[in-house]
Amino acid sequence: MQRWHALLLSAIGVLPLQLAAVPGVLAQACDVQLVLDQPAEGAVVGPGQRIVSGWAVDQAAAAGTGIEAVRLALDMAPEQLDDAAAVPVRYGLPRPDVAQALGRPQFLEAGFAQGWASGDLAPGLHRLLVQAKSACGWTSVVRTIQIVNEAREARPAPPPPPEGALPLARVPAPPYQGTLRLASFSLTATPAGPTAVALTWPAVAGAVAYAVYQAEESAAPPGLSATAVRLLGTSALRRVQGDIAGTSAIVAGLNAGATYRFVVRAQAEGGREVAESEPARVTLPTVAPPTLTVTSAPGAAVLSWDPVPEAASYTVLIAVGNGPLAPDPLRASLTATTTTVDRLAPGAYVFQIEAHDAAGGRLARSNPAQVLIGPTAAFGPPAPPAAALAPATGPSAPAPSPATASAGGTPGFVLTLVRTGPSEVRLNWPPLHGIGSYAVYQAQGDTPLSFAFTTGTPGTTLTGLAPGTSYTFQVRARDAAGREVATSNTVTLQLGPG
Repeated sequence: MQRWHALLLSAIGVLPLQLAAVPGVLAQACDVQLVLDQPAEGAVVGPGQRIVSGWAVDQAAAAGTGIEAVRLALDMAPEQLDDAAAVPVRYGLPRPDVAQALGRPQFLEAGFAQGWASGDLAPGLHRLLVQAKSACGWTSVVRTIQIVNEAREARPAPPPPPEGALPLARVPAPPYQGTLRLASFSLTATPAGPTAVALTWPAVAGAVAYAVYQAEESAAPPGLSATAVRLLGTSALRRVQGDIAGTSAIVAGLNAGATYRFVVRAQAEGGREVAESEPARVTLPTVAPPTLTVTSAPGAAVLSWDPVPEAASYTVLIAVGNGPLAPDPLRASLTATTTTVDRLAPGAYVFQIEAHDAAGGRLARSNPAQVLIGPTAAFGPPAPPAAALAPATGPSAPAPSPATASAGGTPGFVLTLVRTGPSEVRLNWPPLHGIGSYAVYQAQGDTPLSFAFTTGTPGTTLTGLAPGTSYTFQVRARDAAGREVATSNTVTLQLGPG
């Protein structure tokens, strides 16, 4: 048996896990072997071939395989992966060849497999990350694969096994009397209010815990990373509850009116999945949407909406022009039913309100409401003749727009200056909604202001200033098209001799 073990490991490789120490607890020795059967390193992956499969065991486990879970992700570093960004992989598939080769009957169900879809993945090279969890933490294997849009008949031949190695397929497997499918059981899902679902299922023989997996049928699940959505699509199942000792669960924090699919998986000792429920689908009841009204004010929009019963907070969504609606981070947890969104550059805006309950579930969305913010005193007076404007020079300096304040008019926003070193200053200004970038202008001595550079953040640090020189600075906000729509005041700094 030792000969079979040595031949197997030399043929497909192992990835042992280092000892993982837990504060206050002695480190537990683990000997994790995580092997990918497919895809191979450098594999060309086309339609109908996107399958991840392999096996994982902990040789130090006293019983079972010692593996609690397997997950995968794409184009992520192992140390950055978490449950929200990963896709769970079904573990516990029969692998009698592994049990035979390693001489451990307890490893009979050490296999895993998962199909996945490329979605909007760009053709080219990508990094596939697969991880297996043991008592010591996560062990990782990374493969570089090439995604192609069309199937290729000719594919690179796999590298030959090392001299003297015996491919896994040649290892004689003992007769296996089991089934390739996990046992199934029934699952019932019923609404428990507009944002929660009650799940019940029968007890499964040999199960010590259960895990709940969820997918929203109509949209990408909240919190699921772009990587996970691309791998399995917008209706990908993700684990939302685990280590459930009973045969029921309440899943809260859902979206009213949405349709969800649930699956429960039963786990035996060591985390091996022994059964999976039939999928259960449920559509949650809807809640009457609030009516949102928006009125314009100088450089701002005033929002008011109807209260929503059981709402604990409201989130403002904002879109600039024809752009997508996105949460306003400054107004993500409002408790009142009115707010003013200020520092708006001239242009068209669309607003919408989301009402959330205490668990974070979305109760309702308001109607979208549009408002047009025109040039006002908040962003300076109408443009004076071109000669009155500070000349804009430099390779990225656009022509002034009618909404740009004059050098001597009311500033659109306040620019402040902080001396941070003998030859260094920090420029600060408030963030503006609907702005794509900020253009920094600079003048030395009596020279006119000229374009220096652009930045996407509200603030920048300038270094290398010359002693004994006078500097003047100004910042102009640009919209997504590169037009200057708001101008700050000017600030001047006189540096002493070196």
